[in-house]
Amino acid sequence: MIHLIGLPHTQFDDVNYSSCAFTAKAVRTARMLRMRNRDVTVYWGGDMADVSLMSTEEQRQFFGEYTPAALPVIHWDANLEYWQKFHQRALVEISARLAPNDIIAFVGGSIAFELIAHFKQTHVVVEPGVGYEGISPDTFACYESYAWMHNRYGAYGIGDGRAFDVVIPNAVVPDEWSMAPSQGYALFVGRLISRKGPHVAAQIANRAGLRLVMAGGGVAHQEPGRIVATDGTVIEGDVVHVGPVIGEARRQLFAQAQVFICPTLYIGPWEGVHAEAMMSGVPVVAPDYGVFTETLPPEHRYRNISQAVNAVINPVHERGDWWRNHAINLCGIEVCADKYDQWFDRIESLNDGRGGWYA
Repeated sequence: MIHLIGLPHTQFDDVNYSSCAFTAKAVRTARMLRMRNRDVTVYWGGDMADVSLMSTEEQRQFFGEYTPAALPVIHWDANLEYWQKFHQRALVEISARLAPNDIIAFVGGSIAFELIAHFKQTHVVVEPGVGYEGISPDTFACYESYAWMHNRYGAYGIGDGRAFDVVIPNAVVPDEWSMAPSQGYALFVGRLISRKGPHVAAQIANRAGLRLVMAGGGVAHQEPGRIVATDGTVIEGDVVHVGPVIGEARRQLFAQAQVFICPTLYIGPWEGVHAEAMMSGVPVVAPDYGVFTETLPPEHRYRNISQAVNAVINPVHERGDWWRNHAINLCGIEVCADKYDQWFDRIESLNDGRGGWYA
């Protein structure tokens, strides 16, 4: 049995709660494990999990009414009441179901430090999707990219490799994305905050002579040719903001883009939107660091604006089948399901008599 413990502020539903990347990731992780006939019990908030640790009424009291366009406000402080209740209930519910050799998987990382410390005395504890900054000591961790694994190793002073860690990309379901004729616009999708680089996307699109369509939350004011984000970032040029998009509208927005610009300024652990663009057959242009060094051809990465513009205007790989097939082979759900299955098999070899490292 794998016990998958999630988050208090969302429900276990990546359709209605798609604005929470880690909810969507955990939903797909459970789905992939079950695809490989693994027994998984999900502990979550709301009324859609196998075991609910926080009622929908409590969620409303703590986080307000849910709207699809915005993630509920949550503070990552384990001393706050909602985290305390969530973790206390998790301790009780998991303990009531726990059997020898079961594996416990925490989605939230170090926020669950006390729970992890308790359970790792008797059971293997894993972090099944590290795209966050706070890892916990002595867990087995699955990172979203090698770039992020090495970034976290450096941040935590881990100088030796860890044999039972693994890198598995965030899974994308091919059937949820489709290709369509280009409507001639460049696309940016993400929160409009400085570190996501929306202003950089506008600079690149302007120089390339393309209109930039922007989707995502975080706009304080907009007028023709000018968007001001809530953090003060100013985006100027031939730009239009269409707001947050979900479902079919999101699918079509990606499918009809000429190019996707993902100018993340921080070291990106995964940046799921660029995988969604590739799955839609759309070329991606992004910086030459972070996850992009593993997912994009060198000619589609840049270190200055001239390189970025050239990648937009003269893509080495044109939009269409090459990008979609690349995404399917890289992070399609079937590929990732096999990798998760193999990882959990290696972890199980520690306690089932096969000898772990010597299996």
